[in-house]
Amino acid sequence: MILPLIELQGTSIEIGLQHGKILSDRIKNTIRYYHRIFNRTEEEILDAAKIYRDVIIEFNRDYADEIEAIAKGANVEPLWIYALNSRTEILTQFVSECTAFYFGKSSLLVQNWDWAEDLEKLMVMMRIKRTDGHTILQITEPGIIGKIGINSKGLGVTLNFLHMDGKMCGLPIHITLRHLLDSDSLSDGITNLRDYRYGKSSNIIFANDNGQFINLEFAGDKVTETRDKEVFLHTNHFLADDTLNTDTEKLASSFSRYARAGEMMHEIDHTIDNAKSILADQTNSQLPICRPYILNEDIGNIGTVTSIIMDLSKREIHATRGNPFDNDYIQFKLD
Repeated sequence: MILPLIELQGTSIEIGLQHGKILSDRIKNTIRYYHRIFNRTEEEILDAAKIYRDVIIEFNRDYADEIEAIAKGANVEPLWIYALNSRTEILTQFVSECTAFYFGKSSLLVQNWDWAEDLEKLMVMMRIKRTDGHTILQITEPGIIGKIGINSKGLGVTLNFLHMDGKMCGLPIHITLRHLLDSDSLSDGITNLRDYRYGKSSNIIFANDNGQFINLEFAGDKVTETRDKEVFLHTNHFLADDTLNTDTEKLASSFSRYARAGEMMHEIDHTIDNAKSILADQTNSQLPICRPYILNEDIGNIGTVTSIIMDLSKREIHATRGNPFDNDYIQFKLD
């Protein structure tokens, strides 16, 4: 199956309008999907979106302009686009999704995105070129402005869901991802983020093409940074504070994937082909790294919707649409 590549360029408003017009039908389908799984009334969803809208406007008005232009281009209520960009914070379900790792010597940033089968049909590869020439290549959900990807400075990001109880009202994690992809360096991205990083629960590996990375583990009002390892791995349980991993039964898949991927990473050379072998591993047939679709009553069928290998040195992404057993990798270049 083909993974569509969408080209956007210009100012924030121009990028948003193009996004909304090109992906109008997919955006509406994405809204319908999240409306169902948010398990709230539309009024409750849009009231929550207003809170995140205000946080986004305060953080970076350009992102708000882009979001509102997406809504205009797609002819939908702007608060719904704010809701999509805050979907991780609005979701209340416990979801164990994604395996991500970084090979420092070969500058490979790698991830299985495990999520709903509905999104496999809707996701796109998106190339965004700003007026100053800064370019982003990312795989994302329609209507969402930041996700898993790389930029023209040799930086890349992954995203892993982490769950903890409590209200999440900080800067949405997908806006955080876009900010990092808009950055010129690791230090630039982190410095500008520090005042806005709280009030969310997720994990980001933020890496460059020189073998350096910063792992950001968000746990409500607490953030932990990890650096200076040749290889790094994260799944869906907290590494910095094990006391937060309260539901070990629901985290069984995360623990299993972390153990198996960690074992494989230290036995192989850090090449693209070997990264593919980790992403496709099903040694544990019950709790595999590459996950077949299994019904989740709250969300629908969940499994590996794409495998992503980002070569930061070459500024290119190798990605599948669907799991890597049934679908070939497609190569996308930043330029």
